[in-house]
Amino acid sequence: MKYKSIVTLLLILLMVIGFSTNAIASEFKDWEQQDLVPTDKEWLITFNLDYDEVSANETTIFVKDRNGDVVEIELIFVNERSIKVVPTKQYLPSETYFLHIKDVTSAGNSHLTENILLTFTTKGYDVYSLESGETTKVESFHSFSEAVTVANNGEKKYIVKNQNQVVWAYDGVATSAVGSQNHLTLYSTPDLKGQLNFVSHNTEMRFLDSTEEVAKVEVANSIGYVELSKIEITPIDLVPNRSYYMVENDDFIHYVYQNNEYNSYIFGAAPVQLTPGEKYFSWDGKTFGEVVFPQYFQYASLRDETSYSAEQLNEMISQLNSSSPLNGLGFAFKDAEAEHNVNALFLLAHAIHESKWGTSKIATDKNNLFVADGNSSTYENAGDFHSFSDSINAEAEFISSAYLTSNKGFYKGAFLGNKSEGMNVHFDSDPFWGQKIAGKMYELDKVHGQLDLQ
Repeated sequence: MKYKSIVTLLLILLMVIGFSTNAIASEFKDWEQQDLVPTDKEWLITFNLDYDEVSANETTIFVKDRNGDVVEIELIFVNERSIKVVPTKQYLPSETYFLHIKDVTSAGNSHLTENILLTFTTKGYDVYSLESGETTKVESFHSFSEAVTVANNGEKKYIVKNQNQVVWAYDGVATSAVGSQNHLTLYSTPDLKGQLNFVSHNTEMRFLDSTEEVAKVEVANSIGYVELSKIEITPIDLVPNRSYYMVENDDFIHYVYQNNEYNSYIFGAAPVQLTPGEKYFSWDGKTFGEVVFPQYFQYASLRDETSYSAEQLNEMISQLNSSSPLNGLGFAFKDAEAEHNVNALFLLAHAIHESKWGTSKIATDKNNLFVADGNSSTYENAGDFHSFSDSINAEAEFISSAYLTSNKGFYKGAFLGNKSEGMNVHFDSDPFWGQKIAGKMYELDKVHGQLDLQ
């Protein structure tokens, strides 16, 4: 017989000193429960003294199911101190069993001080049907592939769970699992090689498919692969809250649901085909049902010079936020545009977004307009500048060389984009960073009659 997945239970036999050799333990000691146990699990019991083979039998070492019925096992006497407990057929998947060890004596006729009870739950994949918001268990399977094959070929909507965690769904939302790192890495291939991009914690991703260990997901029009253990999958019909877009007046507002709350920003011009006040869902920020409406500033070249002069940029700042420390810096943005060939309206929008109009702690303490306040490590690593103008010039130089120059650095296109193209592929973990900067450019552009909008 081929043995695999063997776990050793070291059962220390405590001798009953001063008691009759006829003393028998009357209470069970519960060992720590074991979960995700293979259905062909073979337990190896090791005593600290030689056991009496006559006392070690299927009445003193046995397994029961949750109904109290005895499960067929075979005891294999490995040596004088070890016994292997082998199921004669596989345990049922996703079931709870109880391994009992009682009244075994040593070769010297000493008894166990405490009987042993080990509770274990087998690994299994459960198929559930979903109807009217209710899930109903259909069947359990030993393997992931068996369960998904049945779920995929069913007439209803099905999901697959492992230990109450959804591991496959007909359609769903995937987010980084509780307690995971600040950002989640997406890889180019199913073997999790080649970083595709990265997204911030709790970002909504569209679940596409999975294997036993890897999930295929889509975020902002980018398809990649993540470790299944690092995400949580919610069937699309059971998602309580989702990010959505809405037309309000002439603006298109994006309401982002993340970390159990909504935050919103102006994305751009309202698509004329969409109905004001109605919620629209989109995985890529430009496809809304049958309507495809990419926002201009998200895809406009950042190498193009803005139509606005330094004076006009100053007027935008003053009109939108008269108390901002950025007032009067229009010349600095235009100088950086001229020197590094980076759009000045973009640089202004970028500075507003990252520095909260120049009021962030990093902006105040370090004259750095392009590092958003975060934890202490972010603050410590943020560069110091003599002035805001120096910060603007340095950022323009960095972006020009690292993100906007073909075949250099992180170039994925000389525009803001998202997680599949443009600056945002590698620039920020927020998959909507490009959309937010585009929205701020749109707001600024409206002040002077939208001279840049085409």
